[in-house]
Amino acid sequence: PLCNGQWIPEPFEGPIKLQVLHRFMAYFLFLYIATVGLKLVRATHNLYIRKNARLLMAAVIIQVGIGIANVKFLIPFHLTVAHHL
Repeated sequence: PLCNGQWIPEPFEGPIKLQVLHRFMAYFLFLYIATVGLKLVRATHNLYIRKNARLLMAAVIIQVGIGIANVKFLIPFHLTVAHHL
């Protein structure tokens, strides 16, 4: 979760700033979608809503996994394309 070993690295500009803001937005969206998805799954008996809430949560988990792999493997082309899709 850190960028260059810090939450907000110095200098906080250019590509580093963009990457940190991207990660913070990803953390927020992950938590928001997980919270709403779990509430939907628990609160309704409608199978269509439950199924789609689970699919949305799975898609977010896959997206986070691809994003982490992108950083760990130094941004290979195929992972970058998958993350953008």
